[in-house]
Amino acid sequence: MLAPSVPAELVRHLYKESRTQKTIIHIDNVFAVRTYALALFLSKSLAVAQAHGDVRPDIAYKIHPGVKTLAKMIIAPILLKHLKHIWVLRKDDHDWVNQFVPTDKIDFLTVGVDKQLFYPHDKTECRIQIGLPRNEKVICYVGKGTYENGVDYVIQSYLALKAEGLQVHLLLVGL
Repeated sequence: MLAPSVPAELVRHLYKESRTQKTIIHIDNVFAVRTYALALFLSKSLAVAQAHGDVRPDIAYKIHPGVKTLAKMIIAPILLKHLKHIWVLRKDDHDWVNQFVPTDKIDFLTVGVDKQLFYPHDKTECRIQIGLPRNEKVICYVGKGTYENGVDYVIQSYLALKAEGLQVHLLLVGL
């Protein structure tokens, strides 16, 4: 998976790899400039992209009109077609991408739960098993601990509740 700022050295390495081997390159943000650049430079590889609820260029331009978002809106349709496959979360994203990319290259990313693996258990027993306090409310955050994901708001809220004397426990997962 590629980080938000992709170093030029990594792009050169991926480009070289894509010319010599069957390499699958997973890009974690369909609607980012780096995705469009990589899609173009790595068009002979198996580059795939996945949307995680990202803001499409057409919507971004309405919110923040400017050269950068206008460029994304113009460039996206041209370069998205170079990706081998795209996964999206929402129907409106599918419909927008489908204007430029054939339907067979777009799928929905399911964000459900396998009920065979995950099902209700006894709350007290689970708290004991993973070491959580029995009588406190638990605030649980699951995800990357980045500014964009708002983990700072979770931490600030937790601290404010603690300062008010409430019995709360903060559980951060995936940082």
